[in-house]
Amino acid sequence: MPAAVKNVSNTKRLPARIRLPWNDISTSIIPEFQAKFSYAFLVANECCKSIFSMLSQTDSPSRLVIGATAFLFDRNAENVGSDALREFSMTETIVARALTLDSGPGSATARLILAHGAGSGMSATILEVVSELLAERGVAVTRFEFQYMAQRRQGGSRRPPPPVEKLAAEFVVCLEEVRAGSARPQRIFIGGKSLGGRVASLIADRAFRDRHIEGLICLGYPFHPVGKPAQLRIAHLTELTCPTLIVQGVRDPFGSRGEVEAMPLSDRIRFHRAADGDHDLGPRGNSGFTRKQNLTAAADAVKSFMASLSDA
Repeated sequence: MPAAVKNVSNTKRLPARIRLPWNDISTSIIPEFQAKFSYAFLVANECCKSIFSMLSQTDSPSRLVIGATAFLFDRNAENVGSDALREFSMTETIVARALTLDSGPGSATARLILAHGAGSGMSATILEVVSELLAERGVAVTRFEFQYMAQRRQGGSRRPPPPVEKLAAEFVVCLEEVRAGSARPQRIFIGGKSLGGRVASLIADRAFRDRHIEGLICLGYPFHPVGKPAQLRIAHLTELTCPTLIVQGVRDPFGSRGEVEAMPLSDRIRFHRAADGDHDLGPRGNSGFTRKQNLTAAADAVKSFMASLSDA
């Protein structure tokens, strides 16, 4: 099933406040919030500037989604913002969500929020294929793009991704938006490919304790940098309490089967091994396995993992 791009190209559909010029917003709308919501004002100020910057720079506004951050405007000024955002020190982060892609049946009872890897955006082939396979299995998928990658699409620099703590706050925002925008109750799972899965794993325990998600799903977790097996990224995985599925290639250079099996990981983590798979779960040509087989098996494993939790 093809992914549905959320469309905001028709400015007539935008809320009146969004259509106002920046000066009008600054003089007629924001002051009424500023006195009461000092922290929220700072965040909203950056969000508005980010939104107008994106709309003015992109040649494809139909690909943009304005990420509403209304959840930051708590009913009480002293409670503005989420604990998870504060936990990751995100007061300097612009929390507008740039791009999202939704796929899967509208009647789906489970939804996976899926983030991309460090070098490829949400349109990466592996994410598109996995999203289609999960849609065939009745699972809805929301792919979203971190801001640094969205800026690359608009001609920005190809600097390395920002620190994972900063990306974690963006994931928190996306999770809140998906939960708030769901038309019907859905079982929510979070995860991602490589870096996206690592970022999801950083917020998983808190989100699970708050009953915002039911599980974590990682596609090719980067247990260590390539060629640097001593630089492990597993400190938080040793005591993880959120139910987790990691789909990992047997010969993944970011953590092969032999390497990972020797790591002291939480017993809440389950594994599905992609036969002869690399970091993208692809096998070698002479292995007797195919990429299609591995990705299909990965989708089956994700569906079974979700089902096992609903039966628990």
